[in-house]
Amino acid sequence: MKKLVCIMAFLSMAIPSNAQEIEKFKLTDESERFGTKVIPADIKNTIVGYYRNIDNSDGKPFVELKEDNTGFVQMHGTEPYPVEYWIETDEKGEPLIQKGEGNPNYAIVLIAKFGSNGQTGVHGKYSGDTNRIAVFVDLINKKAIIYGERVKVL
Repeated sequence: MKKLVCIMAFLSMAIPSNAQEIEKFKLTDESERFGTKVIPADIKNTIVGYYRNIDNSDGKPFVELKEDNTGFVQMHGTEPYPVEYWIETDEKGEPLIQKGEGNPNYAIVLIAKFGSNGQTGVHGKYSGDTNRIAVFVDLINKKAIIYGERVKVL
């Protein structure tokens, strides 16, 4: 019996609880969402990287997502904002993934906490915000797209 209790105690510590990995967010628009930094490897490998603006020769504004769930988001006419990001999930921790019908493409939403970009007024208006950022993954054309104009070639 003592052996069984020890095994059960060990298993309860060894098996991570998804509930501990899920965070509840109150976004800047007052809506509530759930997210986790535990992003499925295939999705994370696809979305991590540098997204440059395809409409401007200098590639700005840009988005950079790093492996460690941090990065930078630059809006038009501003300095880049440092961000920390999670993938949006349901309350049970399942990532919300919208899949294409009859093709491999999909969309996910990131929850991003914006840090200060050192600017004030309109140029620093996202500092401190927590917002959703849609990422469209077009596997057919080998690209990922954020904000409809920042593109990363896969």
